[in-house]
Amino acid sequence: MLECRLKSHPNRLLKEHLNGCVDIGLRLFSANKLFNDSEDFIRAILLFHDIGKASNFFQDYILGKKVNHDLKKHSEISALWFYFYAIEKLKLSQKNAVLGYSIIKSHHGDLDNLQDMLVANLDYKKLLSINKAVNYKELSFIFRPFFNADLFTKGNFNRLCEKYTFEGSIKNIRKIKKGMSLKDYFFLNYFYSILLSADKGDLILGKLPEKAKSVWISNLVDSYRAYFTNIEKDINKLRSNAYDEVASNIITAKYRKKRFFSINLPTGTGKTLNSVNAAVKLKTVNPAIKRIIYCLPFTSIIDQNASVFEGVLRKNSIEPGSDLLLKQHHLSELSYTKSSDETYFGQEAEYLIEGWESEFVITTFFQFLHTLLSNRNKALRKFHNFAHSVVILDEVQNIPYKYWKLINRILKEASEILDLYVILVTATMPLIFSEKKGEIIELVSYKEKYFLHLNRIKLDLTYSERTTELEDFCDILLKDITLNNDKSFLIILNTIKSSIFVYEFLEERMKHEELMYLSSNIVPSERLKRIKKIKEDPAGKVIVSTQVVEAGVDIDVDIVYRDMAPLDSIFQACGRCNRNNNKQISTVKLFNLSMDNRNLSNLIYDPVLINHTNNILRNLEYIEEKDFFDLSKRYYNEFQNILSTTVSTDLIEAVSSLKYKEAFESGSIEEFRLINSFPTVLAFIGINENAMAIINRFYDLLTKEYDDPFKKRIEMKILRKEMAPYIINVPENIAKRNGYSEDDGPIWIIPDIIVNKHYNKETGFIRDQGPVDYFF
Repeated sequence: MLECRLKSHPNRLLKEHLNGCVDIGLRLFSANKLFNDSEDFIRAILLFHDIGKASNFFQDYILGKKVNHDLKKHSEISALWFYFYAIEKLKLSQKNAVLGYSIIKSHHGDLDNLQDMLVANLDYKKLLSINKAVNYKELSFIFRPFFNADLFTKGNFNRLCEKYTFEGSIKNIRKIKKGMSLKDYFFLNYFYSILLSADKGDLILGKLPEKAKSVWISNLVDSYRAYFTNIEKDINKLRSNAYDEVASNIITAKYRKKRFFSINLPTGTGKTLNSVNAAVKLKTVNPAIKRIIYCLPFTSIIDQNASVFEGVLRKNSIEPGSDLLLKQHHLSELSYTKSSDETYFGQEAEYLIEGWESEFVITTFFQFLHTLLSNRNKALRKFHNFAHSVVILDEVQNIPYKYWKLINRILKEASEILDLYVILVTATMPLIFSEKKGEIIELVSYKEKYFLHLNRIKLDLTYSERTTELEDFCDILLKDITLNNDKSFLIILNTIKSSIFVYEFLEERMKHEELMYLSSNIVPSERLKRIKKIKEDPAGKVIVSTQVVEAGVDIDVDIVYRDMAPLDSIFQACGRCNRNNNKQISTVKLFNLSMDNRNLSNLIYDPVLINHTNNILRNLEYIEEKDFFDLSKRYYNEFQNILSTTVSTDLIEAVSSLKYKEAFESGSIEEFRLINSFPTVLAFIGINENAMAIINRFYDLLTKEYDDPFKKRIEMKILRKEMAPYIINVPENIAKRNGYSEDDGPIWIIPDIIVNKHYNKETGFIRDQGPVDYFF
């Protein structure tokens, strides 16, 4: 019997790797039951993706010998073989053969524009050189269990090179792009994702891990909620009614075939539990649903929400293993514990976490949208796990208007092709989908009654129609605090510089223990401690903050001051005031602040949104909470008259044409942010002994030599996550004025011996007296 000697990786035979990829990939394909007529297609992709490694050039390279860079390439040769086989043997359409070719060619990098992926990078002489070096005898032996391996001959390879590369066929395939559509985008991404998962899975795990038995069953959230039900207070009666309505409506026959749902309720009425319970109920009546994907706008509030979901499981005597409940964002720990107590670390954990291998995934808008809309290899590896999922988009108003049309179109396609369900959750529902057109179903019957019933807040607009200088604002604020010294205050400013100015003004005139500061200028570890302290006892506190408190930070104060912002942000600020309806009607005061003769809101937000908000609020002195709903509807209804959809239209065209680079690397889709962004530097602040111990390990790791570079990358990634609680983003221009240079590397380390020069323990990074900094 022929001995297999060809290797795919230093410690893996090519035969073993291809067999492993076929096994894992077909299991993934079969489990999802999508594109059911494409089994031969994906099997061929899995089989052919690495056959270019059968050349002596690649085999020498893998043994550490020096080889010409072009001669050791394998992805393009593998892609050409697939194309030949797909046309000649499988009789696939030319379009599908092209898509498969593109998948294989790009599986070690990111997806390019389709047309550019079809241009051969190797010239004829080099292709012939590789052909002479191919071990066809062993290659045929490897493939014999799958099909007639006589395919692999030097003659067929020459024919392949001549016919499909140099007679113009590959170039002519470019004509196919005219017939491309969003369905082809989903088709290509889906099978690209399966190949990536199988390829990495075979090397890292060797097999697919066993799935945990489903625990997210119909009454799971009901059981948890029963522990906390208190119907005595009006707010709790309202929460209970909303919960019952959502739970009942999601499983009624008239809703069962719908794909898009909304939960539009006032702040503080239990939207989080409502949405999760709705997803669980939907999963119960639709057994095909495999996964719940819960998305939040900011990483900083993931842990807070995750603790609620962990509580749901523990109250039902279920220990939340990673296969049942998984947090996935750029700061996630690299450990993955199954409910069977089996634990994975390092690259194994990374594979499972980044692949969303869990029944309930908590992640960010960034992770969700940059998988749904991406050309990146790393992001797209989990694309196939969108299949048969319920996606909850909490605080969905944070998606900017310019992307609404794009999100509408893409999610509609995803719902049909990937069997996706979507629940949008917010107090101020943007018109991404239209209720009037039947695009989305509201799960709260007569939602207006909830907004009309609650009247916890009065929005005071008497200061907002004129500009107030920051110094004058401080005087007004101090007087109000002095007259109401038994009240708690939250002051939300638009910029870090203005927030520090206000904090230092008050610090000179108040008792220190009453005053607290919050912003992204503070290291995350300290910020979380302060938020926890405020939540536990807000009485008498005066909190000076930026917008970090607006989305999902569950604090409750008596009086709020807010610098001008788009209307949905203003209403989010109102949600931090009298949240539990424990007081008389509380007040939120809106100002239009200026500093150094610059209007702060226009420097942070889109001026068009600020002007639109001013127009909505014009000639009003006070707005009660019961009127917020109608005002919000008017605000969003008029968007189409003031804002352009050009960005979405262009992106839809690029995505539909499979112009991946054009869509995803032009910068147009990189942010998904409402607030203007600026170039920043990551600064590690050595504020205590623990921080310095971590940074000393960081320095040791930088200088340590490894035989396996992948192991170093994993260890560095684990350490970066330990560093995260002490890292802040500093505007690049501010950092450079304070001593940072590009020679410092990707992270600017500020050790304990100089930390007092750069960092104030109360207000965070010290801003110099240079140009005004308007950074959020």
